[in-house]
Amino acid sequence: MRLRDRDSTDNSRQERALRLSKYNFIVRDGDAYLAYNALRNGLARITAETYGQLQEIGRHASPRIDEAILKELQRGGYVVDEDFDEVHFVRLAHQARKFSTGTFGLTIVPTMDCNLACTYCFETRKPVRLSDATRAQVVTFVRNYLQQVRFKTLSVSWYGGEPLLEPELIKVLSEQLIAAAEEGHLNYEASIVSNGTVITDEAIQLLKDARVGNIQVTLDGAEDVHNRRRPFVGGGGTFDLVVANIKRLASDFHVSVRMNVDRTNSDQCLALLQSDESLQRLFVENKCSLYFGFVRPFTSSCQCIAMDCFEPDEFWSLEQELTGEMKNLGIRHTDYPSLPGNCTAAMLHSFVIGPEGELYKCWDSVGDPREVIGHVSRPVEFTGKLMEWLSVELGEPGCLACKYLPLCNGGCPHVVLSRRRNTGSLSMDCTKWRYQLDASLKERYRAHAKAKPGQAVEAK
Repeated sequence: MRLRDRDSTDNSRQERALRLSKYNFIVRDGDAYLAYNALRNGLARITAETYGQLQEIGRHASPRIDEAILKELQRGGYVVDEDFDEVHFVRLAHQARKFSTGTFGLTIVPTMDCNLACTYCFETRKPVRLSDATRAQVVTFVRNYLQQVRFKTLSVSWYGGEPLLEPELIKVLSEQLIAAAEEGHLNYEASIVSNGTVITDEAIQLLKDARVGNIQVTLDGAEDVHNRRRPFVGGGGTFDLVVANIKRLASDFHVSVRMNVDRTNSDQCLALLQSDESLQRLFVENKCSLYFGFVRPFTSSCQCIAMDCFEPDEFWSLEQELTGEMKNLGIRHTDYPSLPGNCTAAMLHSFVIGPEGELYKCWDSVGDPREVIGHVSRPVEFTGKLMEWLSVELGEPGCLACKYLPLCNGGCPHVVLSRRRNTGSLSMDCTKWRYQLDASLKERYRAHAKAKPGQAVEAK
């Protein structure tokens, strides 16, 4: 269709061809409508009259529409120039982020050893650690890389195995990496994924010195459920120790609690919070956050639990129920989409360093020799394996036609590659918003209107 639009730099009126965005979502809300645009991540409440005018634009009719309203609809991305290729824009933005030099990201695995025997673990436990010689090679690798590319931030994630089984290694390597960042005038940030059982006074001081800001700890529900799923290697439960350590860590760090969910514990996920008021209070006060992990049979090591895993639609429906129960307990939870960045596995300047100095792109690949892309003892080369990861685009062919594309970027690169190679049994990695968006938009608008009744966004 063709509508008149005033050019912002000229008082003359110019005719421009416009159309509706393909990423619009319209949800009925009483006598009006909620309009959400996934490309701009904007939400507005529009009247039935404006909704009708949008429908006419979609039919390539010529409605009379208030120019001020039209400008707002354009600003929110609901109406775009007819020659604006939105899919191409999403692809270009994805490519730009893939080669961004904002952050040099490292996930470092000090050891593949672990003191737990989790039933669903995708890793193969090995008593191997970063040697002093390999540690020195890591530092040289990082310094050389920082000399070649100008970054703003050096970001380090400690992973395992259980990384805190090697505290001295984390201490020394952190000191050296922080020094390298400071010499290059880079920001430095760090996080760690731990099972929460190796938390001592010394470990807490170590994490502070290593500038760790966020700690992820897994807690799989009530005591009997957690102990059955996450016992010590030699037997015995870990629940009491993990809960005590989460409370301890929350005094100095933000603790992100991951609760892995499958068919064996889905009915017991929140029983713990309902019975432990002091732990519940940490979540209410936002000293801890809780999210639900989708257990999937990523590697051959965890194919034995495939029958216990939910399909994506089942999991995301359950997650919506669980987050609703969290809110009833007074625990805040993000119920509005956020535009995702690229997964670091498919970004050029991001690597996972294994305990023998081997390089990977994804931490789900650690320990799999087929996924090694290089070694810290030599410069990164564009091997076939590396290019395979970097060539992961926006999901699978059908994803480009999907309205949810800006909210998922095609999903997990590991899943995309697994399906492309016809290995494993992973389902297509569709975003949670395919199952939750309508309800989340309504809830977000009502919360906004209640908090700021005079500022509710509405186009009349």
